[in-house]
Amino acid sequence: MGSHAMNKNEKFEEFKSLFGTDDKELKSTDQDRSLSRYVVKSVTRSSDDAQRAKVVFMPDPELLLLEHQEEFPSVYAPTGSRQINLNSSTYTVHTSSFRTALAAMMQEHAVGNDFLLVSPKGEGKTILAQEFAILMGYETHLFAMNTEMTSQNLLSRRSTDPSTGETQWEDSPLMRAARQGELCVLDGVEKLRPDVLSSIQSLIVDRDIQLPDGRRVLRHDRINGKNPENNDSIVVVHPSFRVIALASMPRGDGGAKWITPNLVAFFSTICLPSLTEDCLRAILKRYASSEASHSAINPILSVREQLSDSIAVECGVAPLSTRSMVRAVRRMESQNNLHHILSSIFLFDLLPPRQRVALEAIFNRSGISDDQRNASVDSKTGPMVVLDGNEATIGSLVIERGNVARPEMVPSPQAFDIPAHTQIIEELLRDWKSGERYFLLLGNQGVGKNIIVDRICEIANWEREYIQLHRDSTIGQLTLTPQLEDGKIVWNDSPLVRAVRDGCTLVVDEADKAPVEVVSVLKGLVADGELLLADGRRISRRDGVSDCDIIRIHPNFSLWILANRPGFPFLGNDFFREIGDSFNTRVVSNPDLDSEIRLLASYAPSLDEDIIRDLASSFSDLRSLFDNGDLTYPYSTREAIAVVKHLHKYPKDGLDVALRNILDFDSYDKHTYSMLCETFQTNGISISDSLSWKEDISRFKYDLEGKSQQELSIEYIGSNRAEDQKSLNPPENSGPKFGKWDENNEIHFGGNQWAGGTGGSDTAGLGGRGR
Repeated sequence: MGSHAMNKNEKFEEFKSLFGTDDKELKSTDQDRSLSRYVVKSVTRSSDDAQRAKVVFMPDPELLLLEHQEEFPSVYAPTGSRQINLNSSTYTVHTSSFRTALAAMMQEHAVGNDFLLVSPKGEGKTILAQEFAILMGYETHLFAMNTEMTSQNLLSRRSTDPSTGETQWEDSPLMRAARQGELCVLDGVEKLRPDVLSSIQSLIVDRDIQLPDGRRVLRHDRINGKNPENNDSIVVVHPSFRVIALASMPRGDGGAKWITPNLVAFFSTICLPSLTEDCLRAILKRYASSEASHSAINPILSVREQLSDSIAVECGVAPLSTRSMVRAVRRMESQNNLHHILSSIFLFDLLPPRQRVALEAIFNRSGISDDQRNASVDSKTGPMVVLDGNEATIGSLVIERGNVARPEMVPSPQAFDIPAHTQIIEELLRDWKSGERYFLLLGNQGVGKNIIVDRICEIANWEREYIQLHRDSTIGQLTLTPQLEDGKIVWNDSPLVRAVRDGCTLVVDEADKAPVEVVSVLKGLVADGELLLADGRRISRRDGVSDCDIIRIHPNFSLWILANRPGFPFLGNDFFREIGDSFNTRVVSNPDLDSEIRLLASYAPSLDEDIIRDLASSFSDLRSLFDNGDLTYPYSTREAIAVVKHLHKYPKDGLDVALRNILDFDSYDKHTYSMLCETFQTNGISISDSLSWKEDISRFKYDLEGKSQQELSIEYIGSNRAEDQKSLNPPENSGPKFGKWDENNEIHFGGNQWAGGTGGSDTAGLGGRGR
C-alpha cells in the first residue's frame, strides 16, 4: 500500500508542476474539479506503449484565463483495448461546462484516480462517462446500483452451471472490468448503504481485496514476476482498470447522507457545474429540427429560470432537468403545443388546484398559453381511426402497421373509440413515429390506461408482452424467472427479455405497486441502453457487440409503463420522481363529459340516454369534489361503466341497486355518504331511500362490550314442515355435546354425529377411524 501511495503521490506532484498549480489553488478547486483552466486538445496512442495515450491539454478558449502558449502541457494516461478518439454521438454538444468537466476527468485519470461524478438528475453524467470511454478507447461495463445490493453483490454472484446444475461463483461487472483493464461505471451509488459502498474501498484505493469465493485480488505490480495464470487463487488487476461512480444529488438542501468521509477519501469527487443559459441553448438547438421546436427554446429556458428550487417546491414539481428540456424540444416536432408538452412533464393534471394556479402563472410569464390545448380536436367527434391493410390512419397521422409472426400476441380489447382516448392515441403514436420508444402513462385508477395501450397495439398490429408488478416483486423476477427442470435450475427469459430480443411491445402494469428499487433498474435500460440480468447476460443497444452474453435491443422494442398517481388513496410509490424524466410521460385523466356519455352508451345501448347523461354528470361532479379535497376517492370511469353494465344486464334491479355496488363501502361514513347522495340527487338520481349496508347493520344495537342488546331469532326457510327442522333428541344445554359411539368402528368423513367406536384409545374422539 505504501509503495502504491508513493507512486500516486509522485505522479500527482509531477502533474501539479506540469500545470503550474500550487497547493492552495488545488485545495480551492478540490470540491469542483470541473473548474479546470484547461480542456482536452487531443488524445493520441503512444508509439512506445500501446496501452497508453498522450493527452494534450490547452487553455479553454472560452475562459481565456491563460496567455497563449506555444507548447501545451501533456500527460500519458492508460487506455482501453478499443480504438481511441472515436467520433462521439452527433447529439453530444461540447459546451464549455462539458469540456472543463471532461478535462477534470482526464486529470484524475492520468494520476491514477477513480472519480465520482455528482450532479442533479438528468444533467449529463452518463454522457460524460461515455465520452470519456470513447476518447480513451475503453470498453464500458455499466453496473446499475440498487438498495438491495450487498457488498458481495458488488464483487461476485452465485450462478448455476447449465450442464451440471451445480452452483458456482461468477465475477460481477466490476471484477470483469478489473481483470480485463476496462471501465466500470457504477451508476447510482447514492442508492447504496454507506457500509456497502465502503466495502470496496481497498479495491478502489489499493487494487487489493478478498473475494467471497476465497480468491485474492492483487495489483499487477505485486505479482513479483510470477505467472498469475497458473494460480487460480489470484486475480490480477489490469493497470488500465478504472472506475467512474455516478451519483444524483437532489436539488436544494438535504439528501446527501450517503456522502461519508470514507467515500470522499477513496473517490475523487467532481461536481458538475450548473449549465449556463448559453450552454443549454446550444444543447437544445442540436435537438431542434423544425421551426416549431426552435421557437420553443426561449420559453423553455424562461420556465427553467423562473422555476428555481424553492419555487419548484411550492409548485409541487421538480425543476426542469436538461433531459426534460431536450424531450420537450423533440416532442415539439410532432406536437405544436408547448403548454400541453410541459403540462405532461410536470404532471399538471395531478397537481392540487393551488399548485396548478402557481405553475400556470409561470407559464403565462414565459409566454406559454393553453389556447391550442383542445383546439385541434373536436370533443364530439375526435380523430377517426381507419385500418386499411398495412396502414393505419388516426386523424392526420398515417403509420405503417407491423408484420407479426404470432398474431395471437396482438391484443384485441373491447375498446370503443371515444374522442378523449383517440386523441391520446394519436399523440402517443406521433411520438412513437418520431423516435420515442419509452412511455409512462400516469393517472387515477380506472381511467382507461390499459385500454389505451391495448388499442394502440391493435391499431399498429404489435405483439405485446405483459408484466404485472406487485408489492413482493423483486429485481430478479423482473428480468428472469428461475425454474427447476430435471433437478437443475433453469433461467427462463421474462417477458421483458423476450420483448427486448424479439422487438415486441412490453407493458409493465401496476408499476407503482412494486418497491422503488425494483422499478429503478429500468432506468439503465431506458436512459443508458444497458441492463444486467440475473444470469450474467447483459442487454445493450450498442452496435458492434458480438458477445454471446449480450442481448441486442431490437429497434422495434417499446416499453409502456402504467402506474397510478402516487400517494393517497392508491398508496403507491412515486415512480415519476425516481426515473420519470427518462420516459415520455402522459397523464391520463377521466374522459370529458361528452366522451364519457358516448362510452357509457356503447357499453349499455339499451339504457335510456337521459339516465346515461345523469350518471355521467354525477360522476363528473364527484371527481370535482375529489379535486377540491372534499372526497378521498376519485370515482373513475370504471365505476360508471360497472353501473351501466349492471343495468344493461339486469334492468329489473333498478338504478339504486346498481349504485349500491360501488357506494356501499362509503356508506359507513355518514358525512361522505350524505355528500354522495346529494351529488346524485342534484343530477336527478335519488338514492336516499335505498337500504345501504350501513342501514342494514344499524338495525342491531350493541353495547360497549360488543354484546347484542337485541334478541336474535332463527328463521327456517325452504320447508313446509316445521317439525322437520327440529331435533328429536336435542342435547342438554347444561354441558358440552357428546356424539354417538359407533360399535362397528366404521370410517366417517366430515362433520357428523359420531364421537368414536371400539377401535381403542387412538381413535377415540375421532369418529372411529374417521378423519
